[in-house]
This record gives sequence, structure tokens and C-alpha cells, in this order.
Amino acid sequence: NMQSFFGSFSQVSTCPTCQGAGEVYSKKCPRCGSDGRVKVVCALPIPRCAQGFLLQADAGSGGGKLSLGLGTWARVDEGDFHGTVGVGLRASLVHTWGSPIGTEPGLTYLGPELDLLAVRVNLSLGVLWRVSGHAGASALFSWGVGFGL
Repeated sequence: NMQSFFGSFSQVSTCPTCQGAGEVYSKKCPRCGSDGRVKVVCALPIPRCAQGFLLQADAGSGGGKLSLGLGTWARVDEGDFHGTVGVGLRASLVHTWGSPIGTEPGLTYLGPELDLLAVRVNLSLGVLWRVSGHAGASALFSWGVGFGL
């Protein structure tokens, strides 16, 4: 208690050493420095990772496609998972002829396509916009699924 001209009063504050916990430890935690928080960094080890250019040329009765892009893929052997994983991004140019499904012949489309590879399954998704020709769809949505042996 302190005495003043107006009477007695008490000053209350939290202990700066224990922060009101009532316990003081003589040794600090080596992992967190007695802060109570530990920074954790998780990383999937990918020892055999490769990067490269992707080139694809397809032709059929309704048209053809030429794609160029970049991709990365890796062989992963972690626990029960053994396989190849990867991702690629390509710029694709499509030209139609003959009797294409969903559009008219003589049109050209351009756009990005994304490839995802997991184990032996390859999934491809893309959006291509018409860059030449007047009839037909203004955009094409492309997709594909491939299975490897």
C-alpha cells in the first residue's frame, strides 16, 4: 500500500518474469527459446526432378494442334507412394479442317493448356480463343486424359 494526500492506494501489475503464471524456469527450451512457438518447415523431398521443354504435334480428320511449353516432373518414392508427378504449361495453336466436332473448318485457335501428371495418369485442360476465321465458336475448351504403362 502507498500513502498519498488522497488516502492509501495499491498498485497491481503482472510479474515481468513469469507473466503471471507463478512459475519461473531456470533453463530455456532449446527449440522455442521458452516462447512456446516452434517454426516448422515441411518439404517433400524430390531427389530426381527434371525440367524441360514440351513439344506436341497432333493431327486428325478434324484438325491439328501444335503445342510448345515448359514442364517439370519428378520420380517420387515416399512411403507407400511410388511414381512420377509433374506439371506442364503449354501454348497451343489449333487449326481446323475437314469436319471438326464443335466448330467449323478453316479456323485457327490459340491458348494455354495445363498438363498434370500423377503416377501413370496425365490430365490436360485448356482454353483456346479463335484468332482467325469468322464462323464457329469464339473459344474452345480442350481436355484430355492419358494412361501410361
